[in-house]
Amino acid sequence: DAADPGFVGGITGLGAFRDRGVALAVLWNAAGFALCALAPGSDVATVAGLTTLSLWFTLWSFLGLLILPTPSRNGVYEVDSALRSAGVPASALRSTIVTLDRWQEGETDRAPGVEAIFHPVPCVANRLADLDDEPAPRRWGALHAARMALPLSWACLGLLGRAVHCNCGKPELWVMLPGD
Repeated sequence: DAADPGFVGGITGLGAFRDRGVALAVLWNAAGFALCALAPGSDVATVAGLTTLSLWFTLWSFLGLLILPTPSRNGVYEVDSALRSAGVPASALRSTIVTLDRWQEGETDRAPGVEAIFHPVPCVANRLADLDDEPAPRRWGALHAARMALPLSWACLGLLGRAVHCNCGKPELWVMLPGD
């Protein structure tokens, strides 16, 4: 139970869709930490070097906020398509998409550039339009890779885990980011 409707307490039942997102988030952070450990000034033996490493990794995390939303959005489309293929009524899927957005973000439409860079969940208008496509476009995605990379980045000394727009000032979302 939580006051914030974006808190879902974890997501179960999505199997490979969710697993790919977590795997990509872990891989992104591990690769970033390895690169940042080699960056100028990084050193785990001194406070200054550790601080520098943390700052480099925070930049890496920001880069992830620009890159990882694309596979995350594709993961949402992939789940929507799988639900359609499994026989979920289109009316139920449409109603759920609209209701979840109203509870969490309330952005039914976004400029393409804004969505492409900063949003790991497609806007309602794009999801509903995608549902109308016949046959459904094939996409391979990594559901919630962008959102999972943030709490996992703490282990790599990342500083952005609590500072992005979807969870800033919302303590219930600091460890498990909003679900959809």
